[in-house]
Amino acid sequence: MMEYLKRKFARLNSQNMGKIPFPHYYEENGKLIKELESGEKWEIRLDEKHREVLIERLK
Repeated sequence: MMEYLKRKFARLNSQNMGKIPFPHYYEENGKLIKELESGEKWEIRLDEKHREVLIERLK
C-alpha cells in the first residue's frame, strides 16, 4: 500500500517536499493516513487498481 505512494513521490528531493500540495499521505501505526487541507484526517486503503477506499475519519 505504502510502496505505491513511495514510488509515486520517489523523484521528489528535500527542496520540493515543502511544495507538495494537499492532500498529504503518510503511514502512522501501520495505517495509511490522508490529511486534507482542511485538517481532516482519514484512514484509507488502496484497492487493487490503486484507488483510494476511505475506511474511517480520524479525530
